[in-house]
This record gives sequence, C-alpha cells and structure tokens, in this order.
Amino acid sequence: MKAVILNVGDEVLEGRVINTNGSFLTSNLLKLGIHTDKVVTIGDDRENLQKEITSFMKSDNDLLITTGGLGPTHDDFTKEVLVETLGLDMIINQEAEELLHKYFGENFAECNLKQAYFPQEAIIIPNKLGTADGAIIEKDKKLYIILVGPPFEMNPMFDDFVKPYLKNKVAIDFLIKEYIVMGIGESAAEEILKPLYDKYHMVNIAPYASLGKIRYQITGSYRFENDFNSACSEFKEILF
Repeated sequence: MKAVILNVGDEVLEGRVINTNGSFLTSNLLKLGIHTDKVVTIGDDRENLQKEITSFMKSDNDLLITTGGLGPTHDDFTKEVLVETLGLDMIINQEAEELLHKYFGENFAECNLKQAYFPQEAIIIPNKLGTADGAIIEKDKKLYIILVGPPFEMNPMFDDFVKPYLKNKVAIDFLIKEYIVMGIGESAAEEILKPLYDKYHMVNIAPYASLGKIRYQITGSYRFENDFNSACSEFKEILF
C-alpha cells in the first residue's frame, strides 16, 4: 500500500505552525508497512485542494490522509471539497452529532453543526479532545482518511482508531529496528559498514545524521527474516 499525506492550512504553509503531522504520519505508516509516496502542504485554497485530491485519484497510490480544515469556520472545508470531488453526498451523522452534544452540552454555535455532516458511507473517527471528528471513506478501491490539524488531537485519533483500522487492511510483511550511534562521523561509519551493505541486498540500512549522533533504521521483510536478523546482529558487532 502506498500513501499520500496532504497537510492543509495557511498557518502550516506560511510556517506559523511547525508541521509535525507529516513526520508523525510517515513514520507510523512505515511501521505498518505502508510507504509514503509524498507529503504535500497547501494553504486554505479550495482549487488547490481539489487539484491534489484529483491527482491522487488518478495516481497508483492507495491511501490519502489529510490533516486540517475540519473546524467550524468558513475556511475549514477539507471534508466538503473531498466529498464533492468524490461525488458523494453528506448527511447529518448521528454519532458525530451525539459527540458534539457530549462536548458542548445542548447549546452550541450553529456553525459547529457542519462538523456533524459526513457521507453516509463514512466511518467516523471520534475526536476525544476536540469538536471535529475525522472519517474514513472508501471509494473506487482507494482509501481516504481525514484528520484534524492540531497534533495533540490528531495523534491520539491516529493511534487509537486509524492504526488499528489500517492493521486490518495491510498484510504486514515488514521488519524494522532503529539504533542510535554516537562518537563516530557519518562518513567514517559509512566506510566500515560498506561490507554489510554489499552482503545483505534484501535489507535496507539507512543512516539519518544529526548533531552528535546518527540514527540508523534497518528494514527488511519477513520473507528474508534470517537476513534481517543477521544484518542487525552484524551491525551491532561493528558499531557497538
């Protein structure tokens, strides 16, 4: 399964808010064996949003995850543009409406009611820390997941609901281990690890250098589990 992540919001595009959603989602999808083809950030622009959704629909990617644009105000329209582009209709979702009443009580601003509208086909992703629920929509063998923008709301929505859902969708054939190496430069480590790269062609050893340390991510397939385990063992013998 291949994914596209679409982060929506002027505040993200203009750098007023640091976009941690992209890295959070890509790293967690990778652990499920889902490769992210690209991460796109756009502002609150209906035309650009529709273009990105249409581009995904025409691609060979399987999963589109959007973040942002699910609030009650006039510039929150991710859900509406997605549903329109997919050619679906929206109705009041009783589960989402009940969650609004649970959050606000019986009195809340009329504009909040837009957050209870979803396609009949949608699976609601409850937001326990806010008013905007997300949703999962399947259409034409593609999967669309819409999530809120604020990370403190989005992260638990993904962990509690999206991750278990995707686990049932993906046949996980993926092994991954991470190591932190300190006290050696990236180029020096590259030289002494070269025999390992040449030996294990079905295992990927990827370095990510930062100040004072290198994070190594070793990935492989269950089909070549022996190679993966041997590569990890030899990696530790070389650098630890």
